[in-house]
Amino acid sequence: MGSFSSEMINGYTHARDGAHTGSHDSFSFYIDEASPVGPEQPETVQNFVSVFGTVAKKLMRKWLATQTMSFTGQLGAGIRYFDLRISTKPRDPDNELYFAHGLFSAKVNEGLEEINAFLTEHPKEEVSLKYLWEKDYQVLVFYHSPVALEVPFLWPGQMMPAPWANTTDPEKLIQFLQASITERRKKGSFFISQVVLTPKASTVVKGVASGLRETITERALPAMMQWVRTQKPGESGINIVTADFVELGDFISTVIKLNYVFDEGEANT
Repeated sequence: MGSFSSEMINGYTHARDGAHTGSHDSFSFYIDEASPVGPEQPETVQNFVSVFGTVAKKLMRKWLATQTMSFTGQLGAGIRYFDLRISTKPRDPDNELYFAHGLFSAKVNEGLEEINAFLTEHPKEEVSLKYLWEKDYQVLVFYHSPVALEVPFLWPGQMMPAPWANTTDPEKLIQFLQASITERRKKGSFFISQVVLTPKASTVVKGVASGLRETITERALPAMMQWVRTQKPGESGINIVTADFVELGDFISTVIKLNYVFDEGEANT
């Protein structure tokens, strides 16, 4: 997998100004119901699992899984940004790194090997302008930790802000997304628009057996997709757009097509 250093930032204007597809909690197509609860979970969740055990974890999985396609499936469908959350398991003597979202997912090295296999089969993926192809670079890695400032191939997380609406209301989400784009270029960085709705405790209780996809995402999809279709990439527009269950509707193709509109507009100026 390729690496980048900070002086290369001017070599990928298209990557920063184009429209790119992303998945939210990209690894959550697999949630290990036998794993312990993640350390970031509140005490109420910890207690719920301690009382109800496996049943509680099965219900949690319905709300923690935001994707159904594997890394390979997502890449093949056109996803080019992964949201990866990493943690060690409590009291794990091996201190192994796992993907985690409430419960634990696969080992990080297994997921990266799957992604690397795709890159090996597709050597011109993806941030790949001609400049980057010549350098054999394929991947930008942003890491939300001070360590990123010390490691040459890591980019600091603040260079890719991802404001979070934290709402179950599609109308409030769209208002938030539009307002955040207005603020985007004040920072001159990459930018993520999270077209995702976040369930409240009351939402989970009402749809406890249905899960995130059926209770929230599918119902709100038309309104969210209408917002995506009206966007434009570029300095004052969208950049990376992430979603839950990226195979739903025409999310991936819609975001990709926005680049053709952008290119035509650039050609006419």
